[in-house]
Amino acid sequence: MKKIFILMIGIFFIFITGCKEGKHPAVKDFEKSMEAIKQGKIENFAGNGEGSKILKMFEEGYKKVEYKINNTEIKDNEVIINATIKNPDLSGVIEEVMKKATKSISNLKGKTEKEIEEETQKIMAEVINEKLKSSDLKFKERNLNIIYTKKDGKWELDPKKNIEFAKIVTLEIF
Repeated sequence: MKKIFILMIGIFFIFITGCKEGKHPAVKDFEKSMEAIKQGKIENFAGNGEGSKILKMFEEGYKKVEYKINNTEIKDNEVIINATIKNPDLSGVIEEVMKKATKSISNLKGKTEKEIEEETQKIMAEVINEKLKSSDLKFKERNLNIIYTKKDGKWELDPKKNIEFAKIVTLEIF
C-alpha cells in the first residue's frame, strides 16, 4: 500500500515543460497534470510498468475529479495556487480490501509473494470499481493551496506542504 501512495504522490512531481503566454510555469504544470489525469492519460505519468497497473485502478475515479483555479500568488521561489477541487471519496476502501482478502486467505496459502500481491491488487481493483460505480458514491470538495517550490531552476510540488493535495491524488484512500 505504501508503494501505491508513493506512486500517486510521484505523479505530481513530474515537471512538464512549456508555458502558455501569461501563465506561470507552475500553474501550467498543475493544469496539464490535472487535465491528463481527468482524461485518464495515466501512461503519461507511470509508463507501462507496475506503476501503470496500480494507477489504472484509479483511472475512472480520476475522470470524475473537478478543479477550478481561484487565484495564484507568486513569492520569490514559491508559487501558491489556490484551487477548489472536488474528488470521489474512496475512504474505507482499504478496510473493505482487508475484509475480502481475509475471506480468501485459504486460497492464498502456499502461494508466492508475487501471487499474493497480484491477488490483493485484483481485490483492490474490484473494490474500487464497485465503489466508483455505486449510486451512493460520495465526493469531497475543498479549497486548498497547492504549493510549488523552485528547485534547480524547475518548479516542483513541495511534498511537505501539500499533504491535503496528496489525499486528493489518492482519492481519499489513505
